[in-house]
Amino acid sequence: MFIVISVSLLAILLTYLESIGKLRNGMFLGFVLVTFLGCVHYNYGNDYMDYYRMYNDIIRIPLKWNNLVQNIYGHEPGWVVMNHFFSHCGGFFMMVAIINIVINSIFFSFIRDNVNIEYWGLSMMIYLMSSSLYVVNFSLMRQGLTIALFVFSWKFIKKKKFLPALVVILVASTIHSSAQVLIPFAFFGFLPFGKRLISVFLVLLIIILYLNKDLLTDLYSRIVSIGELASTQSLEYYEQNNDTTIKYGVGFYINMIPFIIAMWGLSFRGSLIDNQKKMLITLSMFSFVIAPFGQILPIVGRFGMYFNAFGVAAIPYIYSLLPNKRLYSLLISVYLMMLVYGYISFFLSPIWIQSYSTFHSIFEVL
Repeated sequence: MFIVISVSLLAILLTYLESIGKLRNGMFLGFVLVTFLGCVHYNYGNDYMDYYRMYNDIIRIPLKWNNLVQNIYGHEPGWVVMNHFFSHCGGFFMMVAIINIVINSIFFSFIRDNVNIEYWGLSMMIYLMSSSLYVVNFSLMRQGLTIALFVFSWKFIKKKKFLPALVVILVASTIHSSAQVLIPFAFFGFLPFGKRLISVFLVLLIIILYLNKDLLTDLYSRIVSIGELASTQSLEYYEQNNDTTIKYGVGFYINMIPFIIAMWGLSFRGSLIDNQKKMLITLSMFSFVIAPFGQILPIVGRFGMYFNAFGVAAIPYIYSLLPNKRLYSLLISVYLMMLVYGYISFFLSPIWIQSYSTFHSIFEVL
Protein backbone atom coordinates (compact mmCIF):
# COMPACT_ATOMS: atom_id res chain seq x y z
CA MET A 1 0.00 0.00 0.00
CA PHE A 2 2.73 2.47 1.00
CA ILE A 3 4.70 1.71 -2.16
CA VAL A 4 1.70 2.46 -4.38
CA ILE A 5 0.85 5.64 -2.44
CA SER A 6 4.46 6.88 -2.44
CA VAL A 7 5.01 6.28 -6.16
CA SER A 8 1.67 7.88 -6.98
CA LEU A 9 2.52 10.99 -4.94
CA LEU A 10 5.89 11.21 -6.68
CA ALA A 11 4.17 10.94 -10.08
CA ILE A 12 1.78 13.75 -9.14
CA LEU A 13 4.72 15.91 -8.00
CA LEU A 14 6.64 15.31 -11.24
CA THR A 15 3.58 16.20 -13.27
CA TYR A 16 2.98 19.35 -11.24
CA LEU A 17 6.59 20.43 -11.72
CA GLU A 18 6.16 20.14 -15.47
CA SER A 19 2.88 22.07 -15.34
CA ILE A 20 4.65 25.07 -13.75
CA GLY A 21 7.63 24.85 -16.10
CA LYS A 22 10.14 23.45 -13.59
CA LEU A 23 10.70 20.03 -15.18
CA ARG A 24 10.60 18.68 -18.70
CA ASN A 25 8.58 15.49 -19.37
CA GLY A 26 7.46 15.33 -15.75
CA MET A 27 4.08 13.79 -16.52
CA PHE A 28 5.69 11.22 -18.81
CA LEU A 29 8.12 10.24 -16.05
CA GLY A 30 5.24 10.03 -13.60
CA PHE A 31 3.32 7.70 -15.89
CA VAL A 32 6.43 5.56 -16.39
CA LEU A 33 6.66 5.07 -12.62
CA VAL A 34 3.02 4.16 -12.02
CA THR A 35 2.95 1.99 -15.13
CA PHE A 36 6.01 0.09 -13.93
CA LEU A 37 4.21 -0.74 -10.68
CA GLY A 38 1.21 -1.98 -12.64
CA CYS A 39 3.43 -4.10 -14.88
CA VAL A 40 5.28 -5.88 -12.07
CA HIS A 41 2.54 -6.27 -9.44
CA TYR A 42 1.81 -9.81 -8.31
CA ASN A 43 -1.05 -11.07 -6.14
CA TYR A 44 -1.94 -7.45 -5.38
CA GLY A 45 -5.64 -6.64 -5.65
CA ASN A 46 -8.65 -8.79 -4.84
CA ASP A 47 -8.92 -10.64 -8.12
CA TYR A 48 -5.32 -11.09 -9.24
CA MET A 49 -5.04 -14.79 -8.39
CA ASP A 50 -8.50 -15.44 -9.81
CA TYR A 51 -7.37 -13.91 -13.10
CA TYR A 52 -4.31 -16.15 -12.95
CA ARG A 53 -6.50 -19.23 -12.43
CA MET A 54 -8.83 -18.02 -15.19
CA TYR A 55 -5.84 -17.71 -17.52
CA ASN A 56 -4.74 -21.29 -16.82
CA ASP A 57 -8.28 -22.62 -17.25
CA ILE A 58 -8.69 -20.83 -20.59
CA ILE A 59 -5.40 -21.92 -22.16
CA ARG A 60 -6.07 -25.56 -21.28
CA ILE A 61 -8.84 -25.53 -23.88
CA PRO A 62 -7.61 -25.27 -27.50
CA LEU A 63 -8.45 -22.00 -29.23
CA LYS A 64 -10.96 -22.91 -31.92
CA TRP A 65 -13.74 -20.97 -33.62
CA ASN A 66 -16.41 -23.48 -32.59
CA ASN A 67 -15.26 -23.29 -28.97
CA LEU A 68 -15.61 -19.50 -29.07
CA VAL A 69 -19.06 -19.64 -30.67
CA GLN A 70 -20.29 -22.17 -28.12
CA ASN A 71 -18.57 -20.22 -25.31
CA ILE A 72 -17.21 -23.34 -23.69
CA TYR A 73 -14.56 -21.15 -22.03
CA GLY A 74 -17.22 -19.35 -19.99
CA HIS A 75 -15.67 -15.93 -20.70
CA GLU A 76 -15.92 -13.20 -23.32
CA PRO A 77 -14.27 -14.15 -26.64
CA GLY A 78 -11.92 -11.17 -26.75
CA TRP A 79 -10.55 -12.03 -23.33
CA VAL A 80 -10.16 -15.69 -24.33
CA VAL A 81 -8.23 -14.77 -27.48
CA MET A 82 -6.01 -12.41 -25.49
CA ASN A 83 -5.18 -15.11 -22.95
CA HIS A 84 -4.31 -17.60 -25.68
CA PHE A 85 -2.18 -15.04 -27.51
CA PHE A 86 -0.07 -14.33 -24.44
CA SER A 87 0.22 -18.02 -23.63
CA HIS A 88 2.56 -18.06 -26.66
CA CYS A 89 4.04 -14.58 -26.09
CA GLY A 90 5.37 -14.28 -22.58
CA GLY A 91 2.62 -15.79 -20.48
CA PHE A 92 0.34 -14.29 -17.83
CA PHE A 93 2.88 -11.82 -16.42
CA MET A 94 3.47 -10.39 -19.88
CA MET A 95 -0.29 -10.04 -20.41
CA VAL A 96 -0.64 -8.11 -17.14
CA ALA A 97 2.26 -5.86 -18.14
CA ILE A 98 0.87 -5.09 -21.60
CA ILE A 99 -2.60 -4.38 -20.21
CA ASN A 100 -1.10 -1.84 -17.80
CA ILE A 101 1.02 -0.24 -20.52
CA VAL A 102 -2.05 0.12 -22.76
CA ILE A 103 -4.25 1.55 -19.98
CA ASN A 104 -1.72 4.10 -18.78
CA SER A 105 -0.65 5.09 -22.30
CA ILE A 106 -4.27 5.88 -23.13
CA PHE A 107 -4.72 8.04 -20.03
CA PHE A 108 -1.40 9.80 -20.62
CA SER A 109 -2.49 10.74 -24.14
CA PHE A 110 -5.97 11.65 -22.92
CA ILE A 111 -4.62 14.16 -20.38
CA ARG A 112 -2.00 15.55 -22.75
CA ASP A 113 -4.51 16.11 -25.55
CA ASN A 114 -7.53 17.32 -23.56
CA VAL A 115 -6.21 19.25 -20.55
CA ASN A 116 -4.40 22.57 -20.45
CA ILE A 117 -0.87 22.06 -19.12
CA GLU A 118 -1.53 24.22 -16.04
CA TYR A 119 -4.08 21.61 -14.87
CA TRP A 120 -2.02 18.49 -15.60
CA GLY A 121 -1.12 18.04 -11.94
CA LEU A 122 -4.80 18.10 -10.96
CA SER A 123 -5.68 15.63 -13.72
CA MET A 124 -2.90 13.29 -12.64
CA MET A 125 -4.13 13.50 -9.06
CA ILE A 126 -7.68 12.63 -10.14
CA TYR A 127 -6.45 9.67 -12.19
CA LEU A 128 -4.19 8.21 -9.51
CA MET A 129 -6.33 8.92 -6.45
CA SER A 130 -9.84 8.22 -7.73
CA SER A 131 -10.79 4.83 -6.34
CA SER A 132 -12.46 3.89 -9.63
CA LEU A 133 -9.37 4.39 -11.81
CA TYR A 134 -5.68 3.59 -11.31
CA VAL A 135 -5.75 1.83 -7.93
CA VAL A 136 -8.68 -0.43 -8.71
CA ASN A 137 -7.06 -1.55 -11.96
CA PHE A 138 -4.67 -3.68 -9.90
CA SER A 139 -7.74 -5.84 -9.28
CA LEU A 140 -10.26 -5.28 -12.09
CA MET A 141 -8.02 -5.94 -15.09
CA ARG A 142 -10.74 -6.60 -17.65
CA GLN A 143 -12.92 -3.65 -16.77
CA GLY A 144 -9.89 -1.40 -16.38
CA LEU A 145 -8.94 -2.24 -19.95
CA THR A 146 -12.46 -1.68 -21.30
CA ILE A 147 -12.69 1.67 -19.47
CA ALA A 148 -9.41 2.72 -21.10
CA LEU A 149 -10.69 1.63 -24.52
CA PHE A 150 -13.82 3.73 -24.00
CA VAL A 151 -11.60 6.70 -23.17
CA PHE A 152 -9.58 5.93 -26.32
CA SER A 153 -12.80 6.06 -28.36
CA TRP A 154 -13.19 9.71 -27.29
CA LYS A 155 -10.76 10.79 -30.02
CA PHE A 156 -13.35 9.53 -32.54
CA ILE A 157 -16.52 10.46 -30.66
CA LYS A 158 -15.55 14.13 -30.41
CA LYS A 159 -15.00 14.28 -34.17
CA LYS A 160 -18.30 12.49 -34.92
CA LYS A 161 -16.43 9.50 -36.38
CA PHE A 162 -18.98 7.02 -35.11
CA LEU A 163 -17.73 3.99 -37.06
CA PRO A 164 -14.22 3.73 -35.51
CA ALA A 165 -15.71 4.67 -32.11
CA LEU A 166 -18.24 1.86 -32.49
CA VAL A 167 -15.52 -0.62 -33.45
CA VAL A 168 -13.46 0.27 -30.35
CA ILE A 169 -16.49 -0.09 -28.07
CA LEU A 170 -17.47 -3.41 -29.64
CA VAL A 171 -13.94 -4.70 -29.14
CA ALA A 172 -14.16 -3.58 -25.50
CA SER A 173 -17.44 -5.48 -25.10
CA THR A 174 -15.69 -8.70 -26.18
CA ILE A 175 -13.38 -8.24 -23.19
CA HIS A 176 -16.01 -7.21 -20.63
CA SER A 177 -19.67 -7.58 -21.57
CA SER A 178 -20.77 -4.62 -19.45
CA ALA A 179 -19.27 -2.38 -22.16
CA GLN A 180 -22.33 -3.17 -24.28
CA VAL A 181 -24.11 -0.30 -22.53
CA LEU A 182 -21.61 2.06 -24.16
CA ILE A 183 -22.61 1.29 -27.76
CA PRO A 184 -25.03 4.27 -28.07
CA PHE A 185 -22.22 6.61 -27.04
CA ALA A 186 -20.45 5.98 -30.33
CA PHE A 187 -23.07 8.37 -31.77
CA PHE A 188 -22.79 10.84 -28.89
CA GLY A 189 -21.25 13.54 -31.04
CA PHE A 190 -24.46 14.00 -33.01
CA LEU A 191 -26.47 15.28 -30.03
CA PRO A 192 -27.40 19.01 -30.00
CA PHE A 193 -24.70 20.26 -27.61
CA GLY A 194 -25.14 23.82 -28.82
CA LYS A 195 -28.31 24.17 -26.72
CA ARG A 196 -29.22 23.84 -23.03
CA LEU A 197 -31.22 20.70 -23.76
CA ILE A 198 -28.48 18.36 -22.49
CA SER A 199 -28.05 20.04 -19.10
CA VAL A 200 -31.82 20.28 -18.58
CA PHE A 201 -32.19 16.58 -19.44
CA LEU A 202 -29.43 15.52 -17.03
CA VAL A 203 -30.82 17.60 -14.18
CA LEU A 204 -34.35 16.24 -14.65
CA LEU A 205 -33.04 12.67 -14.92
CA ILE A 206 -31.02 13.07 -11.73
CA ILE A 207 -34.03 14.45 -9.82
CA ILE A 208 -36.34 11.67 -11.05
CA LEU A 209 -33.91 8.86 -10.22
CA TYR A 210 -32.91 10.24 -6.83
CA LEU A 211 -36.51 10.70 -5.71
CA ASN A 212 -38.26 7.70 -7.26
CA LYS A 213 -37.09 4.55 -5.49
CA ASP A 214 -39.50 2.23 -7.36
CA LEU A 215 -38.31 3.41 -10.75
CA LEU A 216 -34.72 3.15 -9.58
CA THR A 217 -35.17 -0.42 -8.39
CA ASP A 218 -36.83 -1.44 -11.68
CA LEU A 219 -34.06 0.13 -13.77
CA TYR A 220 -31.45 -1.47 -11.56
CA SER A 221 -32.89 -4.95 -12.15
CA ARG A 222 -32.75 -4.36 -15.89
CA ILE A 223 -29.21 -2.99 -15.87
CA VAL A 224 -27.64 -5.80 -13.89
CA SER A 225 -29.05 -8.33 -16.37
CA ILE A 226 -26.75 -6.92 -19.07
CA GLY A 227 -23.68 -8.73 -17.85
CA GLU A 228 -21.25 -9.54 -15.09
CA LEU A 229 -19.76 -6.46 -13.49
CA ALA A 230 -16.98 -7.98 -11.45
CA SER A 231 -15.66 -11.25 -10.23
CA THR A 232 -14.75 -13.33 -7.22
CA GLN A 233 -13.91 -11.74 -3.88
CA SER A 234 -15.17 -8.21 -4.41
CA LEU A 235 -18.39 -9.47 -5.98
CA GLU A 236 -18.97 -11.91 -3.11
CA TYR A 237 -18.53 -9.11 -0.58
CA TYR A 238 -21.08 -6.94 -2.36
CA GLU A 239 -23.58 -9.80 -2.51
CA GLN A 240 -23.17 -10.63 1.17
CA ASN A 241 -23.58 -7.00 2.19
CA ASN A 242 -26.51 -6.07 -0.03
CA ASP A 243 -28.64 -3.33 1.50
CA THR A 244 -31.31 -1.83 -0.74
CA THR A 245 -32.02 1.11 1.54
CA ILE A 246 -31.18 4.36 -0.22
CA LYS A 247 -28.96 6.53 2.00
CA TYR A 248 -27.52 9.93 1.14
CA GLY A 249 -24.99 11.27 3.63
CA VAL A 250 -23.27 14.64 3.81
CA GLY A 251 -20.34 13.36 1.75
CA PHE A 252 -22.70 12.29 -1.00
CA TYR A 253 -24.03 15.83 -1.37
CA ILE A 254 -20.55 17.36 -1.21
CA ASN A 255 -19.53 15.06 -4.03
CA MET A 256 -22.43 16.45 -6.04
CA ILE A 257 -20.71 19.86 -6.26
CA PRO A 258 -18.90 19.06 -9.56
CA PHE A 259 -22.25 18.14 -11.11
CA ILE A 260 -23.80 21.41 -9.93
CA ILE A 261 -20.88 23.43 -11.30
CA ALA A 262 -21.02 21.51 -14.59
CA MET A 263 -24.75 22.13 -15.04
CA TRP A 264 -24.26 25.81 -14.18
CA GLY A 265 -21.44 26.06 -16.69
CA LEU A 266 -23.35 24.33 -19.48
CA SER A 267 -26.44 26.46 -18.83
CA PHE A 268 -24.99 29.92 -18.19
CA ARG A 269 -21.52 29.89 -19.70
CA GLY A 270 -22.29 27.66 -22.65
CA SER A 271 -21.36 30.34 -25.17
CA LEU A 272 -17.77 30.18 -23.88
CA ILE A 273 -17.55 26.38 -24.15
CA ASP A 274 -16.94 24.64 -27.49
CA ASN A 275 -19.04 21.61 -28.36
CA GLN A 276 -16.22 19.11 -27.78
CA LYS A 277 -15.78 20.35 -24.22
CA LYS A 278 -19.55 20.17 -23.71
CA MET A 279 -19.48 16.54 -24.86
CA LEU A 280 -16.60 15.78 -22.50
CA ILE A 281 -18.36 17.38 -19.53
CA THR A 282 -21.62 15.60 -20.29
CA LEU A 283 -19.95 12.20 -20.58
CA SER A 284 -18.27 12.63 -17.21
CA MET A 285 -21.56 13.73 -15.62
CA PHE A 286 -23.27 10.45 -16.52
CA SER A 287 -21.46 8.99 -13.51
CA PHE A 288 -23.82 11.08 -11.35
CA VAL A 289 -26.82 9.60 -13.15
CA ILE A 290 -25.56 6.13 -12.24
CA ALA A 291 -24.68 7.06 -8.64
CA PRO A 292 -28.21 6.42 -7.25
CA PHE A 293 -28.00 2.80 -8.41
CA GLY A 294 -24.94 2.41 -6.22
CA GLN A 295 -27.16 3.31 -3.29
CA ILE A 296 -29.29 0.24 -4.04
CA LEU A 297 -26.35 -2.08 -4.68
CA PRO A 298 -22.81 -0.67 -4.62
CA ILE A 299 -21.51 -3.01 -7.32
CA VAL A 300 -23.82 -1.35 -9.88
CA GLY A 301 -21.68 1.73 -9.39
CA ARG A 302 -19.11 -0.14 -11.49
CA PHE A 303 -20.97 1.18 -14.54
CA GLY A 304 -20.14 4.67 -13.35
CA MET A 305 -16.43 3.92 -13.73
CA TYR A 306 -16.78 4.21 -17.50
CA PHE A 307 -17.86 7.84 -17.13
CA ASN A 308 -15.75 8.74 -14.08
CA ALA A 309 -12.74 8.25 -16.34
CA PHE A 310 -13.69 11.31 -18.39
CA GLY A 311 -13.58 13.37 -15.22
CA VAL A 312 -9.79 13.20 -15.42
CA ALA A 313 -10.05 15.87 -18.12
CA ALA A 314 -13.53 17.27 -17.46
CA ILE A 315 -13.21 18.12 -13.74
CA PRO A 316 -10.27 20.57 -14.13
CA TYR A 317 -12.12 22.30 -16.96
CA ILE A 318 -15.41 22.42 -15.02
CA TYR A 319 -13.76 24.18 -12.06
CA SER A 320 -11.90 26.57 -14.38
CA LEU A 321 -15.32 27.95 -15.38
CA LEU A 322 -15.86 29.42 -11.90
CA PRO A 323 -16.11 33.22 -12.05
CA ASN A 324 -13.37 34.20 -9.57
CA LYS A 325 -10.19 32.77 -8.05
CA ARG A 326 -11.44 32.88 -4.47
CA LEU A 327 -14.46 30.70 -5.25
CA TYR A 328 -12.26 28.42 -7.36
CA SER A 329 -9.78 28.00 -4.50
CA LEU A 330 -12.55 27.22 -2.02
CA LEU A 331 -14.40 24.66 -4.14
CA ILE A 332 -11.32 22.97 -5.55
CA SER A 333 -10.03 22.59 -1.98
CA VAL A 334 -13.28 20.87 -1.01
CA TYR A 335 -13.01 18.61 -4.07
CA LEU A 336 -9.41 17.66 -3.29
CA MET A 337 -10.29 17.03 0.35
CA MET A 338 -13.00 14.57 -0.72
CA LEU A 339 -10.66 13.00 -3.27
CA VAL A 340 -8.00 12.35 -0.64
CA TYR A 341 -10.62 11.11 1.83
CA GLY A 342 -11.95 8.67 -0.76
CA TYR A 343 -8.42 7.51 -1.58
CA ILE A 344 -7.63 6.75 2.06
CA SER A 345 -11.04 5.13 2.54
CA PHE A 346 -10.35 2.83 -0.42
CA PHE A 347 -7.26 1.34 1.20
CA LEU A 348 -9.05 1.00 4.55
CA SER A 349 -12.24 -0.47 3.09
CA PRO A 350 -13.08 -4.05 4.15
CA ILE A 351 -13.55 -4.82 0.44
CA TRP A 352 -9.94 -4.03 -0.46
CA ILE A 353 -7.78 -3.74 2.67
CA GLN A 354 -6.61 -7.35 2.85
CA SER A 355 -5.38 -7.57 -0.73
CA TYR A 356 -4.05 -3.99 -0.94
CA SER A 357 -2.17 -3.75 2.35
CA THR A 358 1.16 -5.19 1.12
CA PHE A 359 2.53 -4.70 -2.37
CA HIS A 360 3.97 -7.81 -4.04
CA SER A 361 5.87 -7.97 -7.30
CA ILE A 362 6.66 -10.66 -9.86
CA PHE A 363 10.30 -10.51 -8.74
CA GLU A 364 9.25 -12.53 -5.70
CA VAL A 365 8.35 -15.51 -7.89
CA LEU A 366 10.63 -15.24 -10.92
